[in-house]
Amino acid sequence: MAVLLAVVFYVAVAPTLSWVQFHDPIENLNVATALEMRRGGPWMVPDLQGIARLAKPPLTAWATAVSIRPATVAALDVADPAAREAAYARFSYEARRPALLAAALVLIAAYWLGHLCGGERMGLYTACICATEW
Repeated sequence: MAVLLAVVFYVAVAPTLSWVQFHDPIENLNVATALEMRRGGPWMVPDLQGIARLAKPPLTAWATAVSIRPATVAALDVADPAAREAAYARFSYEARRPALLAAALVLIAAYWLGHLCGGERMGLYTACICATEW
């Protein structure tokens, strides 16, 4: 049941990932770092504009960079505005996909925790409540 709920959540939220532009400073920092990694920057110790990003472990930057396809990055630089806009929508989806996957896994964990505390119904309630918080 938990996996089904996580899949429904993922499928329902995935189309909305490209609706909003990047506006949060932390998200912008992560996306810029991942984009720089995809454009040939260092992967082991990611940097942003030549300054190493050592304040936090780079797991988020790695996951985001792996999720972004090289073809999408290349399409961001084309001259045609319509093609560039379509590439930006794909880029938004691909950059946010790891966070959505993590959220779906959190739903499974919430279900499991609720199930341990109060049974099947409690697990379902816990996961549903958790899903509405995103």
